[in-house]
Amino acid sequence: MYLAELAVDKAYKGRNIGSKLVKAAVHFARRMNRPIFVRTNEHSVQLHKFYERCGFLRLEHTAFQEARVKKRCFICDTNKLNGFKE
Repeated sequence: MYLAELAVDKAYKGRNIGSKLVKAAVHFARRMNRPIFVRTNEHSVQLHKFYERCGFLRLEHTAFQEARVKKRCFICDTNKLNGFKE
C-alpha cells in the first residue's frame, strides 16, 4: 500500500490529525495484510521523525528511486507492528 500526499493544513497542526490519519491507514493495511510505503522529501527531518514514531522504518534504497529527485522512503510492516506509536 502506498500512502501518498498526506498533509495537514498549518492551521490544524499539533492536533494529532496526521497521527490519526496514519493510524487509520495502518489499521486498514493490517486488515488487508499489506505493508505501507511512503516517500518524503530528503530534507524533511521532522517528517522523517514523525513516520519513525508511527512505526515506519527508513529504507536506504528502493528499486524505483530516481537519482535526480531526493526522496526518503519509509515502510511499515503492519504485521510486525506491536501497536501504533504516538
